[in-house]
Amino acid sequence: MADMWSDYTDTIISIMEDEIKSKYDISIRDILSDPAGALDVENIGTKIANAEEDINKYIDDVNASLTDQRKALEDEASKCDSITKQLNQNIVMHTRQNNVPLIKPDSIDRDESRDEIIYISTVENGIMNLIGKLIASSNLVADFTNNYNEYSIGNWFFSGAKNYSIRVSLTTNPVLTIDATKEEIASLFDVAKNILKGSSNSQK
Repeated sequence: MADMWSDYTDTIISIMEDEIKSKYDISIRDILSDPAGALDVENIGTKIANAEEDINKYIDDVNASLTDQRKALEDEASKCDSITKQLNQNIVMHTRQNNVPLIKPDSIDRDESRDEIIYISTVENGIMNLIGKLIASSNLVADFTNNYNEYSIGNWFFSGAKNYSIRVSLTTNPVLTIDATKEEIASLFDVAKNILKGSSNSQK
């Protein structure tokens, strides 16, 4: 089901599938993959709302068990935020000096497999010098910095004869996975509810 949602979301759906079926007589996997197919199910709106509530409770329970991992993530994210701020100051200075546009686009269509991607977890003179060299040979710099809570996780794309990215490295953590899954599942339910609502209105 990787073409429809992420692997971990698929795991959560698999874990909850039998419970949802026994309680509400619906397949949450079928509904999320083909919402319009559930249009004729009696009380489908209520059943979906209850199923979503049950899944969210399960995810919240998993989250509550990750106390140590969340503390470790907060500590590392704080370190990444400090690094990001230092690098950003350097990047802003060099783009101004070299008259290179610094932009914050939603996305850029490019073949990321051809980029040279540099992951960093410390700030040192070599990195600062590298940034200066990259900007001097760039047509533009795109800031794709992400946020985790109040922390910034740096990610910059340098477009030139060869493309480079510098990314502040945040270690994979189960908290990030479960947080992303909760957002993805909420989005899947929103799509399903909107499709069912739209189909129901069109038949009136």
